[in-house]
Amino acid sequence: MMKALLILLLSIVSIIRADVQSINALKISPMGSVNGGLIIDGTDYRINFLGRSEVQGTTRRFDWPGIQIRLRISNTSFLDVLLQSAGFYEIIVDNQPINSIQMNSQDFTRIASNLDPNTWHNIEIYKKNEAELTSVRPYISLYILIPQVATLKSVRIADQGKFGRFISSKRRIEFVGDSITCGYGVIPPSVPCSGNGPNGAWESAFDNYVRMTATDLAADVTRVSWSGRGMVQNCCGLPPPVMPTLYNQTLGTDAKSKWNFKSWVPQAVVINLGTNDHNGNPAPSLDTFAAGYTQFIKDLRARYANVTVFTLCGGMVEGAFCDAVSKVSSANGAHYVNIPALTSNQMGCDGHPNTYGNRVMADLLVDLISKKMRWPILSRVGSHGPIEFIDRPMNDLPNGLISASSPADCQNRCFARSDCQVWAFDTCGTRCWLKSAASTGVPSICRASAPSLLAQEL
Repeated sequence: MMKALLILLLSIVSIIRADVQSINALKISPMGSVNGGLIIDGTDYRINFLGRSEVQGTTRRFDWPGIQIRLRISNTSFLDVLLQSAGFYEIIVDNQPINSIQMNSQDFTRIASNLDPNTWHNIEIYKKNEAELTSVRPYISLYILIPQVATLKSVRIADQGKFGRFISSKRRIEFVGDSITCGYGVIPPSVPCSGNGPNGAWESAFDNYVRMTATDLAADVTRVSWSGRGMVQNCCGLPPPVMPTLYNQTLGTDAKSKWNFKSWVPQAVVINLGTNDHNGNPAPSLDTFAAGYTQFIKDLRARYANVTVFTLCGGMVEGAFCDAVSKVSSANGAHYVNIPALTSNQMGCDGHPNTYGNRVMADLLVDLISKKMRWPILSRVGSHGPIEFIDRPMNDLPNGLISASSPADCQNRCFARSDCQVWAFDTCGTRCWLKSAASTGVPSICRASAPSLLAQEL
């Protein structure tokens, strides 16, 4: 009798424990119907979150640019999010950008509507601003930058809606940089923009070289970047911290938040720092700069054992500092990309690259990453239209065989000639064929081609 009673008591305890675990699970990931919608909290596993963030209760806090909130949904015609943030976000539905909005509501914001409920949809919410440009308030003649942290609280779809799994890429790249990597100045209201005060509407992490690189290589990317920061010294008298210090943080605005480097391990890291060191007040010595750069590469390899490091310099700065980056890269097994000086039509706000300037940067970087990582380029949109990795034989122009550095360079050369209707490029070499007419595309190794955008417009 006592044995039976003991077994009964143990069974009751097990049931209570199971119920408590179920309740705790619901607290971690609640799902309910509120105001006619199905809601999950901001930390739910069905939300694919790309980028550094801090979990606080059932919410997720973040501030770095380029953060992506990704969902896969069906059986619903809409998607709402409760996202407390003053920043700008690009909304992408099934790989198509549909809207750019500024989040400033304390209630749900409708992100997507008129969705076909009978099919699955991939939705991406892409953070376009760095923390310091999410809120800019004019005060007399000054502009006060107010760093802000965004908080994802919950997501809502229709009552009968379903959440699926958003598939992440197996290719992972991390970017470390300054305002160029943030996307500052990509969308200028006018040129020059100086004197109008910094504005989050001018900055777009979605329209810059980082996102272009991710698209071309079908890779997942994260970025740790902040305007004005340098490798060993910040720009223009800006006080510390410098980027290697900020790099250790989960939130750029919180020095106490420490990032867990094991939580997301990239195969490649791209460093784009040096412009602000060059513009320091005063600039550091080249030896100091090189020593700091070398140490940062060593620290990266200590955190990510098998990482491949790529470095960029140029565009807004030339000369000794870029030479130093090149030498440090060579000495430490990193792969260097020199960015040509920006031309007038490649500049946005305050001398920063616009979308065209960013496209030039992305083309150079994508080609190098593709070769060194042995990642085929799965898709590409050049400065003058799509690039397809097939051949288009015949119809060569007289003297139409020239040399080019990349598919994008070959495309640019075709676009510059009114008699060029189609181009083809040897991706295993430097040959570029300019053609007078289109032919049927055929699969071929070592080839990229496309009709000229100019020809399509005509």
